[in-house]
Amino acid sequence: MTAYWIKYRVDKEVTFWLSEAYIDLNNLYHMDSVVHFEITYENKERVQQFYTKVFDWQLSQMPEFDYLFANSVEVDEQGKFAHAGAINGGMFKKEPPFTGPVLVMDVKSIDKTQKKIENHGGEIIVPKQPVGDMGYTAYFKDSEGNILGLWESNTANA
Repeated sequence: MTAYWIKYRVDKEVTFWLSEAYIDLNNLYHMDSVVHFEITYENKERVQQFYTKVFDWQLSQMPEFDYLFANSVEVDEQGKFAHAGAINGGMFKKEPPFTGPVLVMDVKSIDKTQKKIENHGGEIIVPKQPVGDMGYTAYFKDSEGNILGLWESNTANA
């Protein structure tokens, strides 16, 4: 039986021992995180010049798609970011309803998240679709009309 040690601070540090028989810590709490940004453009060459010259970003064309990868932070050989808190993103042609930047959240299940979005005043504007063999994406409007994206990794390729 696997044991976990958890420390937290109230007024003093207290250590609790929990067993898998009592709690699955992986499902105790999960917050969907922003993992990617997308910037729209009207002119691909102009946007490439702007972000490479102003911010020293590395931009590269994604094979099979009209999409630019935007590396805003260096990564090591394993693909880990050079410093915590940074994300990379992408760029695509500005076409309604995508007229401004989009933040993308990583979720365990797009299907379940889409239902939660609709139940809480949001609207799905692009349903779940595959992105090569890497995973799935979808886009939605939140309760305030902001367009945001969802990402679900393809666990078969993880």
